[in-house]
Amino acid sequence: MFMLKGLFELAMPMNGMSDDRSLCKLICNMKINIVGYYLGKIEENLLEIRFSEAKHLLDFLIVCLQSPELHSGGEFKTANTPTITELEQAGVKFEVGSSKYFTDITFKNGILKIPKLLIVADTEILFLNLLAYEQLNCTTRYSNDFISLMSHLVRTRKDEEILIQNEVIEGVTAVFQKLGKESYISPQLFNYTDLVNQLNAYYRTPCNKWRAALKQNYFNTPWASISVIAAAILLVLTFIQAVCSVIAL
Repeated sequence: MFMLKGLFELAMPMNGMSDDRSLCKLICNMKINIVGYYLGKIEENLLEIRFSEAKHLLDFLIVCLQSPELHSGGEFKTANTPTITELEQAGVKFEVGSSKYFTDITFKNGILKIPKLLIVADTEILFLNLLAYEQLNCTTRYSNDFISLMSHLVRTRKDEEILIQNEVIEGVTAVFQKLGKESYISPQLFNYTDLVNQLNAYYRTPCNKWRAALKQNYFNTPWASISVIAAAILLVLTFIQAVCSVIAL
């Protein structure tokens, strides 16, 4: 980063733009696809603070894009994670998370919230660079763990379609399967251990699947709901008639 600052000071001395704040603003205002999309959500003063502490441009991006609250102290009950399709069949709903950080995925009351993901041509290149820099220089593994989680959640075209329908992602998510081969899960250090345990517990609860199946198969439209209610009423009346006939005998 000191090289960038030095070049910037040489190039812009006459415009009064040679301080760190101006260089930070210049980099953030470039708005290059997914990088600009996410940096645009973070407060300017926080960007300036983190820029002054960064040792490298990728270091700056990693520090800015990682959620400060993403920590997990639990241990895996199982490393297997249900797919988006399997979670939907268990009644899980999907919503766009309001967090500024793309890594901030939460699950509460049957709702999985994922910050809106913008998938463009350069997304794979960006994440490959973030993964490589994390593996060589960082003690944190935010990008690695995010990619690992998403590659388990999104495995098929159906998984992708569900997230697109719920406006969670824009673009094609096949990139996660490619990137998943470059990432790995460490049971002791995985940032989403608690989340995975919660998803597995919800998915394995039978009543959640039964309730979801009932809603998806019999109450998915108003007419279907009316038909089910009418059939239930008819069944009750038939039962009452049968009981009355028995009593009359």
